[in-house]
Amino acid sequence: MILYNTIVGLAAGAGLLGVAQLLKQSANGEKVQPEGFVLTFGITGFIQTVLGLTISVMWPYTKVLHANIMLGEPALAFGVLLVATSFCCCRQRLRNGTARS
Repeated sequence: MILYNTIVGLAAGAGLLGVAQLLKQSANGEKVQPEGFVLTFGITGFIQTVLGLTISVMWPYTKVLHANIMLGEPALAFGVLLVATSFCCCRQRLRNGTARS
């Protein structure tokens, strides 16, 4: 079985950089433009969710059991949180877009 650890790690790093940028903009009082965050969190969250679920379900069939057990469930949880954040940012954008019309 293929080890997805590198892809999961890259997606987690990109997602964490997006979270850090969002928190930085919010803390500095800057206006947050949600379009980029929706895309960033949506893509990285999807990758994390799919691969985390795959790793969590398929871990007994690999030779490196400890790596997949340690990585699968946190990747799945972080992916679901990123997708939920993307959804919330999208709803905020839609709400703000309709309020201006």
